[in-house]
Amino acid sequence: MSEMKSSETSLVDFSDSIGPMVVKELRQGLRTRAFTWAFVIVQALLLLFMMSGFSEYSDSRATAGSFWVLLQVTLLFVMPLRGLNALNSEVRLNTMELISLTRMSAWRITAGKWLALMSQSVLLAVAVLPYIVLRYFFGGMNVLAEIVLLFVVIGLSGLLTALMVGLSVVSNFLIRCFFTVPVVILTMQFMWASVDRVTRGDGVAPFHLGALGWAAIVPAAIFLGYYLLDMAASRIAPEAVNYVTRRRLAGFVAFLVALAIAHLQGISAYLFYPFFFFTLLALDALSEHPPTVPSVYAPFRRIPLGRVLENFLAPGWFSGMWFVLLLSVLFASAAVLLPDVWTNSGISSEGHGVSLILGFTASALLPLAIMLLTRPAHPQPIVSYCLIAIFMGTISATLIPFVERGEVPALAWLGMVLPPVSTYAALNDALDVEAVLLAEGIQVCVLLFSIAVVIWKWKRLRQGMKDWVL
Repeated sequence: MSEMKSSETSLVDFSDSIGPMVVKELRQGLRTRAFTWAFVIVQALLLLFMMSGFSEYSDSRATAGSFWVLLQVTLLFVMPLRGLNALNSEVRLNTMELISLTRMSAWRITAGKWLALMSQSVLLAVAVLPYIVLRYFFGGMNVLAEIVLLFVVIGLSGLLTALMVGLSVVSNFLIRCFFTVPVVILTMQFMWASVDRVTRGDGVAPFHLGALGWAAIVPAAIFLGYYLLDMAASRIAPEAVNYVTRRRLAGFVAFLVALAIAHLQGISAYLFYPFFFFTLLALDALSEHPPTVPSVYAPFRRIPLGRVLENFLAPGWFSGMWFVLLLSVLFASAAVLLPDVWTNSGISSEGHGVSLILGFTASALLPLAIMLLTRPAHPQPIVSYCLIAIFMGTISATLIPFVERGEVPALAWLGMVLPPVSTYAALNDALDVEAVLLAEGIQVCVLLFSIAVVIWKWKRLRQGMKDWVL
């Protein structure tokens, strides 16, 4: 009798090999109304589409379009958006301390929540496979293209879920919307483009990327998903736990690989990758609290050149500044020594390329300097950093049209202190040489000012001032 009960329990319960956080989130997630209604509605609508598509008056292209629109809306919008409150709810309800008592690391907690959400998404994707088989038997579909599209949608769903789980540690709703809205717009463009190609029988865009395109996109997407989850884990981890060093090393390697691919291929479109990694690494490195626990710095002092590595790889915005400056120097050096890809993109490597990288660096450091001068004790520095960067970007977008006309009024000259405005002025061929040199000089001054502020605040922090609250 006991053997029968144990066998029945093994059939209905999760295996012990599955992480406890995954089990907890799956048990809660599968019972929520959001997943239940999403599953039921998808099955009902797909059944309706299939029944209407089997009639002699049906349009196979319309049926295929409706099928993929419904599936992508569910996997790319409904399911990932559920992760936007995954970690924030634990912090808000004060249950993170209770979870930490289970000796689970912050990484296991974050990865467990992501894996639970992805398991539900995969369950929905597997549930629609019978409808794909039915459409195959009734003809009018490109089997290989639609299978590729299904895997691409599942992979993109995993990346979007990682993004939402990573953003869930940010308490400010405005910041979460600022990063979510552009991603939703790009996802909608991908959805309509892929549905259009499927309904025309031309396959999907990712299927025509070629080996080089797949080799560039797939590893970058996998790394981005890991990086976002690790960022979230470091934000909820205890101060004595260091996730930053390994993440910066991984990001540094990814940046070098992206830089090498862009210059070896000589294709200007591949410059997007090093600029994207530079922006991601700068946002992460410049919005971290410097830890006050001595054990975090101890491993650096046990190895040769540990003091030097500490200035680049230790947690905190001070080492993050030097890390960003190192990336910018490597980027500018590649622009000078390997000018082919810059020439193909219409940018002079000797002048405009370096000025563009200098503007990116100054644009990344100035919000940090303003944050340290105004709100250095914010519990989440990424909130202050992003709010200042958004405000600075909005003002710059307002002033840039004045510079674009070639005649710079007094208001635009005043706006030159903002790195985006001065960068645009330095790249604007309509201005005279004196205006371009002035814009580049302002970039250098803003960069030096930001470095000076960060060093000054770091020295005050190390002196142990009582009015500094971390």
